Amino acid sequence: MSGVGEIIFGLAITPFITEPVDQFDWTDPRMTLTRALFFQIFSFLISLMLYMRYVKANFNEIIDVGALRIKPFLITLGVFIAGYFLMDILQLLNEPLRNLIPEHPAILYEDEVNAMQEKLVYHSDPVQLVFTLFIMALLPAICEELVFRGFLIHNLMKSGGNVNASILISALIFTITHFQPLKFLPILFMGICLGYVYTYFKNIKYPIILHFLINASQIIIAYYSFNF
Repeated sequence: MSGVGEIIFGLAITPFITEPVDQFDWTDPRMTLTRALFFQIFSFLISLMLYMRYVKANFNEIIDVGALRIKPFLITLGVFIAGYFLMDILQLLNEPLRNLIPEHPAILYEDEVNAMQEKLVYHSDPVQLVFTLFIMALLPAICEELVFRGFLIHNLMKSGGNVNASILISALIFTITHFQPLKFLPILFMGICLGYVYTYFKNIKYPIILHFLINASQIIIAYYSFNF
């Protein structure tokens, strides 16, 4: 479905490109945000909706949802604070991989992605900050949690998997789909935390909040470090 998203993205922007494709700046923040928007919607949200329609399942049948409560919210906030520092440590442990396979296509691709993302977060445009928070923090938090935690963990456990195995498998798939080997350990750890928050509270809203806090904090810190 992500391929469909890429095709629709290409068709949507073609009328607005007035220069040769090979000379177009695909790292432009507006282009990166638009591409990410299409990817999230068609890779995750619409895919999930089509599946639910195909199996004739109701949303509440495959994803646990409940009211927000203060105590679970505070625990989720605590997981975010503790996990944020642990992710930095895991990032340092992951870094030697660059020296082991410096010219691997996956490493080169991640460097290109990082360069595009730096343009998204290191700037002085408050309007771009708002759009970046929506497309790169809020939208992935909703779409990815619905798929990887809500849908995937639910189906793994329904198929006979125990909680721990289901969380680990979901986290591994979540990590692999990010195509960021230099961030493998931090993303895997993030996926595991999100999985346990979901299964412990049995409410998709808490991993969505945690996911958003992780993404948004990185975007906001980068923005303020650039401007202040």
